[in-house]
Amino acid sequence: MNGHRLADLALGWRLAFSGGREGLARTLLTGFGVAIGIATLLFAASVPGVIADNHQRLSARNQHAAPHQLTPTDRTAVSAMAGTTFRNSDIGGQYLQADGDRPPTPPGLRTFPHPGEMFTSPELHRLLHSPQGALLRARFAQYREVGTVEDAGLRGPRELFYYAGTDRLTVKPDGNGTGVRVDAFGEAYSGWNVPALVAMLVTVAAVVLLAPVAIFLATAIRFGGERRDRRLADFRLAGATRAQIARIAAGETLGGTVLGLAIGWGLFLALRQLVPHLTLFGESAFPGAVAPDWRYAVGIMLAVPLLAVGVALVTMRRITVEPLGVVRRGGPARRRLWWRLLLPLLGGVLLARAHQDSDFLASGGSLTRVALGVLAVLVGLSVLLPWCVEMLVRGLGPRGPLSWQLALRRLQLGGDGAARGTAGIAVAVAGAVALQSLMGLATNAFTVRPATAGTSVDSQIDIGATAMRGHTPAAITARLDAVPGVHRAVGALEYETYRSTKDDDVGRLTVADCTQLVRLLRIDSCRDGQVFFAPQQYAGKQPATGTALRLGAADGPRWPVPSGVTAAHRRSGGYDGGLIATPGALHGLRLGHGDYRAWVTNASDARRLDTIDRVRNAVEPLGYGADVMDAQVDVNSGTFDFGAVRTGILVAITLTLLVVGAGLSLSSAEQTRERRRVLAALAATGVRRRTLLCSVLWQAAVPMAVGTALAAALGMGLGVTLVWLSGSQRTVPVPWQDLAVVTGLGAAVVLAVTACTLPLLTRAMRAEGLRTE
Repeated sequence: MNGHRLADLALGWRLAFSGGREGLARTLLTGFGVAIGIATLLFAASVPGVIADNHQRLSARNQHAAPHQLTPTDRTAVSAMAGTTFRNSDIGGQYLQADGDRPPTPPGLRTFPHPGEMFTSPELHRLLHSPQGALLRARFAQYREVGTVEDAGLRGPRELFYYAGTDRLTVKPDGNGTGVRVDAFGEAYSGWNVPALVAMLVTVAAVVLLAPVAIFLATAIRFGGERRDRRLADFRLAGATRAQIARIAAGETLGGTVLGLAIGWGLFLALRQLVPHLTLFGESAFPGAVAPDWRYAVGIMLAVPLLAVGVALVTMRRITVEPLGVVRRGGPARRRLWWRLLLPLLGGVLLARAHQDSDFLASGGSLTRVALGVLAVLVGLSVLLPWCVEMLVRGLGPRGPLSWQLALRRLQLGGDGAARGTAGIAVAVAGAVALQSLMGLATNAFTVRPATAGTSVDSQIDIGATAMRGHTPAAITARLDAVPGVHRAVGALEYETYRSTKDDDVGRLTVADCTQLVRLLRIDSCRDGQVFFAPQQYAGKQPATGTALRLGAADGPRWPVPSGVTAAHRRSGGYDGGLIATPGALHGLRLGHGDYRAWVTNASDARRLDTIDRVRNAVEPLGYGADVMDAQVDVNSGTFDFGAVRTGILVAITLTLLVVGAGLSLSSAEQTRERRRVLAALAATGVRRRTLLCSVLWQAAVPMAVGTALAAALGMGLGVTLVWLSGSQRTVPVPWQDLAVVTGLGAAVVLAVTACTLPLLTRAMRAEGLRTE
């Protein structure tokens, strides 16, 4: 019995490749449709490997943390993290200083750089020697390029990175030196640690991106179904049973699917060679890193053929193949709603169960339930869409132009194809809308505006106390004032303030002379010895008179807040307020080196980025501890680059819509081929081609409108649920602008695919389409 079943499958397999020109075209169409989905899944399965490779490479070049303080030997070196920014692109680097003749060599270098020498990554080398890199070359004028950093020392082929040799690094037992002594480079890779909210965001994003691809795969497997079913009637006439017919259909579908697996792997291997030429939110990857985990790859190779057989068998149960033709059971019967609501309800139950976890965001099991819940809701959307389309077209009367009536009748008789075609787009739109709400919450949690945001300040300069040794605030401020393009620079020293009896940080004390204070504060007069207090933008109250504050480190001097503190107001220059003292108010106290902070205003907005880069060039000689921030852009709090995650998700959503759109174009081409005889007959009876073309546009527009509305409503509801799951008490506003962009993009993809099908449709209307054998 098993042998007969295998023989039926083998017969279907042979028919997929030997069924004549039309059969082969149908198989190729299915194969290319499956190949698009397979390549997308393989790239998605490669993302964890790319992230792991990126962080392993970063760990390999990090400073090795010795368990104890090292003494200088011939085999040790001093290292310090370096880096700068150019045109808002981050450039990483390390300062290296040898203690002897045989220092440890970091990955990517064959020789250790001497003072004044620099090794650059290939991308940084190209930038430095390009016309756009003139300002950046001035920043590295004190170094001479002697070589290139090899791949082993880079996170990606397009990373901007350098190693620079120096002799100015110091190491101190108290950790206040400018460098760290090492005897090796590299540290154990401990995985990618992400905040719990971001883990939830990435989990939901993965489901949102892959669900449309999976739905499209199920659609692609059904390409050519109508013509295949009519041909199976011939086998019934020859004596085949209904079970044999189902197995033959499954074997024929399996042939196109296996062809798609082969094409998909070839497409994946070819496209990943382009990865080194791409940069996604500042990151790139080597081709070898773009490789799916073998477990994911095996799962894809097994799941897709099983999905193909399952879809074919389920489809055959909905039709009756008899010797004299095919009867479709789904036509006259009205679709039931109750079972279509089960999947969204199941998704809601899973999400509610996840919220009951006491350690929800940190629980891997809860994230799994979230992923399954979101998947159930999105798949539920795909099965709800045909019912909604049917309910809409059933209630519309036979009114309107002929093109509308033709489209309406086509949707009433068989709207499955149109609804299935737009289901992937609708799912992508719904998931994207839900992600917009979750990203709005994460943006509030992980992204803050700098203190200078919303002001006329263009740059904020922070220089650590260690780098300030040997430099005075007045000298640095004068250097900034002399930078071409700078309108005004304001600088001051800042000290952390602690209560004398506790170690809790209660604020910062700003120390500046009257020349700088009149630029920071709105005051009528200033004399040395005065103390001011400006209300802070975010927090902090004026300390009571006599409050003893400890300035700086644990052994820092005690300073009682004097009486007669003058109230002041901040100017719109970026300073965030607090307690301000002139040097005379601290007379007699032995202050250590404070942190220097300056605010720079450009003379012209037209060359703002050029001026900011000149400011970076001016502070570069200070070395380790100097940082220049563009005050007009968002910055991330902490060390997690949430902006990269947000940008990556938005780009991935756009790519997913394009992938599904490419698959939808194949589906439209297949439907046009199936209907070419009907279209040719209509054209031959006198129906104008413009009428037929407009009817096809109506057939795409109606399911698109229903799917977009349903996706927007379901996506907003899912987004509110996800925000509730995060435990946030904030009310995240509905992202109407993002919602409009995403839904508009989805509608544009459907209309663009339909427009691209019109030339094929025009060809199908020719009289040759009436020929038969």
